[in-house]
Amino acid sequence: MMMLNEIAPEGVFSPEERQCIDEQMASCRPDTVQRLKDLIASGGLKCDASNIKPLPRIVPLYDNTNTLNEHASEWGKVGMDLIASGKVAVLLVAGGQGTRLGFDHPKGMYDVGLPSHKTLFQLQAERLLKMTQLARSHAAAHGIVCPSGPLILWCVMTSDATHQATVDYFTRSHFFGLFPDSVRFFQQGMLPAVDATGKILLEKRNKLAISPNGNGGVHQALVDSGLLSELESRGVEYLFQYSVDNIVVKMVDPVLMGFVHCNSADVCAKVVPKAHADEPVGVVCLKDGRPGVAEYSEITPAARSLRDDNGQLLYSASHICINVFSVPFLRKNALQPLPFHLAFKKLDYVNPQGESIIPPGPNAYKAEMFIFDIFQYAENMMCLMVPRKGEFSPLKNPRGSRADCPETCLSDLSSLHIEWIKKAGGTVDASDSSLCEISPLVSVDGENLEPIVSGRSFRLPLHIS
Repeated sequence: MMMLNEIAPEGVFSPEERQCIDEQMASCRPDTVQRLKDLIASGGLKCDASNIKPLPRIVPLYDNTNTLNEHASEWGKVGMDLIASGKVAVLLVAGGQGTRLGFDHPKGMYDVGLPSHKTLFQLQAERLLKMTQLARSHAAAHGIVCPSGPLILWCVMTSDATHQATVDYFTRSHFFGLFPDSVRFFQQGMLPAVDATGKILLEKRNKLAISPNGNGGVHQALVDSGLLSELESRGVEYLFQYSVDNIVVKMVDPVLMGFVHCNSADVCAKVVPKAHADEPVGVVCLKDGRPGVAEYSEITPAARSLRDDNGQLLYSASHICINVFSVPFLRKNALQPLPFHLAFKKLDYVNPQGESIIPPGPNAYKAEMFIFDIFQYAENMMCLMVPRKGEFSPLKNPRGSRADCPETCLSDLSSLHIEWIKKAGGTVDASDSSLCEISPLVSVDGENLEPIVSGRSFRLPLHIS
């Protein structure tokens, strides 16, 4: 009641307004508000060279001569065994809007301009559908009994802003050929915005200023939604997690899954080499002796530039938000406290006098939790280092940007598919266009293309479907 009176005093706000605020505050735990106050008072999280060290268990998929790891074939076979046995589920983090793209819808609904005009959601759904088909064929060839019901459960985490639009889009699109009972939607939680003293702000007279709690909210949301219990009841052992904006993501990558299983890792991150010291990405490392990620904004320029004896960046394992979590690890640690990461932003608000205020500059702290902060609880954290090409091409910026935009996504996916055609014995004429698309329903990783392309020449633009 004391906190309510500070935010919306009796006599200034109506009983109905105060009741609405009080109900919303019930979801804001007092210890959460106190943690925000303490973090603001301390100046926020800091990370520098004095408390980070390289993570020792980073295994490259290819060596310096571009030779594939000798265990990769075994990992792929083990991974397919796991997938065919129903031991792997997929977790999609899809709470973001396409605001930075000038797109007022969930980012997964964005069309980057492929010949097919498929959205990110559709590309990923069709890759999952094809992987399911490949896994069932693998099961038949190796005497594996597939479980009844959906073979691969797709868990899609939305936010308050994207949930209904996402569900409606999947429904209108008939789940892109997937069985509806193989998809689960659930929402991430919310956190309040606070001022420089740690006091919760109001967005309206009857509404707290709240925002999504970051992709790190996924762990608790899995518990609160009952999904973690469902995974356990289905016998799922691993959760393959990725972010919606990576147009070339290898859905439920068998090599990665086999790598995790063969090394008994409870957590594994797929990482790519950092392009240069000042690339604005987080790097996987040890923080105070525990696995973690040093975000670009949290690590000093001096630490970012450190090099090893071979002249390579000491902290080069770029985290690309592709992770594997063992289900027992999540059961044990999903509710463990994660640190808050603060952003100081300009936020219109209603003050305790009931007045609407438009501040001249930043006035509010918004807090998020990051998915990788649960790494600190891992007993056997590993990384698989893969080439950036064909693994990571994020969509973050609007058309015309220098990087991570629709144009770079198109270029990266087209280049990958051209490479598949050439490896399968085909040739490509790119004199008129550089646009090339191979439907995921045809091939998800360049497999089984020889009968279609071998000995043939293709003129771009091209769509093989």
